[in-house]
Amino acid sequence: MAVEYRPIHIDDDEAILDLWTRVYPDSDRMEWRDSWHTNTLRLTQTYVAIEHGRVLATVVYWLRHIPDTNGTPTLVGLVSHVMTHPDARRQGHATCLLEQALEAMRRDGCAWSILFPSEEGRPLYARHAYRSFSIRYQEGRLTSGRLRAETHYDITPYDPLREADGWAPLEAIYAAYNATRPLTVVRTSAYWQQRAVFQFTRWFKSFGAVVFIARRSLVPHSICGYVLAHFHDEDYIHDHPGALPAFLVSEIGSLPGNSAVIPALLDMVGDEAARRGIHHGRIMLPDDPSIKAMTDRLFVSTLNKVEHDKMMARPLGAGWDAHTVEALFAAPDAHFWSIDEI
Repeated sequence: MAVEYRPIHIDDDEAILDLWTRVYPDSDRMEWRDSWHTNTLRLTQTYVAIEHGRVLATVVYWLRHIPDTNGTPTLVGLVSHVMTHPDARRQGHATCLLEQALEAMRRDGCAWSILFPSEEGRPLYARHAYRSFSIRYQEGRLTSGRLRAETHYDITPYDPLREADGWAPLEAIYAAYNATRPLTVVRTSAYWQQRAVFQFTRWFKSFGAVVFIARRSLVPHSICGYVLAHFHDEDYIHDHPGALPAFLVSEIGSLPGNSAVIPALLDMVGDEAARRGIHHGRIMLPDDPSIKAMTDRLFVSTLNKVEHDKMMARPLGAGWDAHTVEALFAAPDAHFWSIDEI
């Protein structure tokens, strides 16, 4: 029987999970399932190479709205789960499935496509017109006795899984802070419930993540900013052998008229890192003047600016070409928040 390349059937789930846990034997089968099931269109957006009931390879795509350089939301196809069974590699299965997914994204009206490749997969994507793009971030060592930003905000940890207001403050702040930001995923309420909540919760559980929120002093219900930070302290390293002590800032936001809250939130992250005995940090945030000034103050002479070829992208739709995609990634305030990666 010839290998069949097609969208999945509803009874293919277990065979697909068999493949993914075979490729990544130390991974969690239920986490794969739960993550994949946040794609409510997975039955039409997951493609398999199947032979005698065994899944040999997969490709999944997800539809996202992402603002262009004018701040106009544009439909984008995010490719993920490109995996082939070790016994079936170098036989063209991933190529056939990727071509099917590209054609499906065109039919869906996607302007362009993005993915986050493994090193092994880069040649495949390059053959299909994907080009590498860098993300920029800053890292360094916390300086003792650094100057603090003057603040009129009260900043405290916030657990949206326990607080009465839940995710609503973060959703509102994110929408305002990123309303027209190029390259940033538009998170609708449905997206928050289907995908963002899953990712935040996973990071709280497994990746040392903490949310801090800011309120105006003496105005207890005025949440106007938040930051998502990760602290890889002694407890984290004990549970993750090989990890190094470090802190990471992966998301931040503020409501209009509260730009001063950004330095205050980053000061809190620095203070919390120092309290936990962590001195090395990485700031993965937009190239914003208030953020730049703050990272300069956090790290002073140890500040190091880094570029990493983490993403690949290609045009798909009418009116989009390689130059249009390049301009999007080069936009001064462009940013793809890491929690939206797949």
